[in-house]
Amino acid sequence: MAWRMPAETAPHDRIWMTFPAEGETLGDTDALRAEGYAAWTAVAAAVARFEPVTMVVDPAEVTRARRMLPGEVDLLEAPVDEFWMRDSGPTFVVDDETGALGAVDWIFNGWGAPAWAQWQKSAAHARIVADFC
Repeated sequence: MAWRMPAETAPHDRIWMTFPAEGETLGDTDALRAEGYAAWTAVAAAVARFEPVTMVVDPAEVTRARRMLPGEVDLLEAPVDEFWMRDSGPTFVVDDETGALGAVDWIFNGWGAPAWAQWQKSAAHARIVADFC
């Protein structure tokens, strides 16, 4: 097998995102949180016009996510504490010989385990997404 990570510009089946969870990353005021939710959902809505989007969302946030996101965005419920899917999610790889899709489950520790970071729930996202695919 010859696994490789395709270029970010390569064709793909969907975009994976995580719905924001309240905490240090989203902001520490109601105004910042509202701005963060609005920005995140606007990105998902814009992308969903062109390709499928699946959003991992904490069960406690499903109602808010459904209210803020267009119906074209699929939701996958899983515990969330950090929402940078690029870092906590899988890296998809392809076997050039067979065309098989694989997923790398990196060890996510909140960017070096800083005292302020909460990542224990999101550390499972790579496996959850890979199992879904």
